[in-house]
Order: sequence, then C-alpha cells, then structure tokens
Amino acid sequence: MVRFRIPASTDVKRLYLRSLAATTFETVSGFKPVTFKNYTLASNQGDYILLTHPGYANDGTNYLTDYKNYRSSLSGGGYQVVTALVDEIYDEFGYGYQYSP
Repeated sequence: MVRFRIPASTDVKRLYLRSLAATTFETVSGFKPVTFKNYTLASNQGDYILLTHPGYANDGTNYLTDYKNYRSSLSGGGYQVVTALVDEIYDEFGYGYQYSP
C-alpha cells in the first residue's frame, strides 16, 4: 500500500504515481468526483448529529427519518438534527479510504 498526504487547497492538482516495477502496485480502475458538504451553511448545521451508513439510510424502511423526526420533536429534545453518512466523512477527512471491511 502506498499512502501520501495531499493538503487541502482550492488549487487544481495533477498527481501521478509511477512505479519502476509495474507489478508492485494495484491498477486504479477509476476515480469518482466528490462534492463535499459545506458545513458552514446554516442548513448543514445542527446540534444533534446522526452518523450512519448509507445502507441504513436507503434500506426501504426508513427508521433513520423516523428517529430524526423524533429527535426534532419537542418530546425528542427539539434538536436541529443533521444526518451525515460515513462515506461522506471518509471522503472528506480520510481521502476516500473506506475503513470498514
């Protein structure tokens, strides 16, 4: 595994990784563009965070929305609830590396 750190920047970067022995690195099959969520916007801020896996957010039975609605209600505390997917956190703070097996 090769790891390196790329500092955050608004500049466009072109990065290349080259090996003298082609068999030492896995072939990259493709890249996907990622748009980060702007947490400075009021609509993306809150005082209660639901951190979840996309599988729970899209599993048909929407327990996540039910729980978010409960936490937003007076009986649930009246919180301003923000839902964050672990994949978004991995992309933004872990350079897209998926830590779960």
